[in-house]
Amino acid sequence: MPGGAQTQTSLVSYWLTLLLLMVSPALGAPEVPNQTPANSWPIANAQPEASDPYGGRVVMTAVDFTDLVVDGENTHLPVVKARIGTVDVTFLIDTGSISTGISPSLAKRLGLTPKSLLPEGQRNAFGHKVLAVDRPLMQLGDLNYTPSLILVFENSVWNSLGLNVDGIIGLRSLGQFLLEFDYPHHRLTFLNAKAVTPEMREKAGYGASSYSADITKTEDGFYQVDLNLSAGQWRSSESANIDTGAYATQISAKAARALHLSPIGSPIINGGLRKQQEVNLSQIGELRVGALQISDVSVQYPDKDDPTGVIPTLGANILSRYKVLLDFPGKKMYLQPIPPPKHTITIGPTAPATPAPAK
Repeated sequence: MPGGAQTQTSLVSYWLTLLLLMVSPALGAPEVPNQTPANSWPIANAQPEASDPYGGRVVMTAVDFTDLVVDGENTHLPVVKARIGTVDVTFLIDTGSISTGISPSLAKRLGLTPKSLLPEGQRNAFGHKVLAVDRPLMQLGDLNYTPSLILVFENSVWNSLGLNVDGIIGLRSLGQFLLEFDYPHHRLTFLNAKAVTPEMREKAGYGASSYSADITKTEDGFYQVDLNLSAGQWRSSESANIDTGAYATQISAKAARALHLSPIGSPIINGGLRKQQEVNLSQIGELRVGALQISDVSVQYPDKDDPTGVIPTLGANILSRYKVLLDFPGKKMYLQPIPPPKHTITIGPTAPATPAPAK
């Protein structure tokens, strides 16, 4: 991956965006899991909705994740173990991507033959083939489901990503759930949106003691939050994708100009698959999302906005500082402050103290 972990900007998201413009969003229904791991959520809702296909079950599954390491750097990107048939696999959980995609080597291990989604001989606007395979049953913890589509990367494309995983899981599989990313304990919980009540959410810590922000869904199927940015006397605001598959928080060139930002060091090459683009690293005085205010935040930005290049992104360098609940069906994001460990020394300007919730 060019530039190392700091340049990770959900490269897979760029690729899948290209591939999925004309693909149906339907998702195969997950099977009801047989058991629920113990955590802060109840096992079931005593009064389930009649339309709930899971009979009021609250926790669909909960799995441990590890942090993706790229070029020796911890990116805080969540990687989970899964199973396809009898094959054990690893997947990046990427809310900045639309669909599930796998490496060519995994397709070969599974005995699946990629087929083009485009007419014979045609490629997309960026010269890539659009390949997919038959949809095998996937098992993630206690959750069993058949994705609506599994894309296969070309060898050259997958190798350029430098990701030591077998594939990614995107929003077509994730968007129907509430997702809890417990970054300090490396635990990912899939919750039934029809069964979770406000009282359950409050007991789990996503109430008055946490921060919330409204989520909007774009026409392309991505989920965004509004960012309010400041640097000295200058202000700007824009919407950004919530991207658990991106390390860096990125802002647009327009926002960077409004904030009068100056680059720190030399530009680096962003490895986005739609178009490689130079990005600058800088620091802003404050970033606000909902009622949360974070000081001294490192951001990346391009010199020139390009719809095929860098896009505004709220990445793991921010998200991993909190326990995060993404309520896609309810269009809300909750950030629960993580108590600092005892006797901790904080080094560097990009680790702000947790502010008090706004009253």
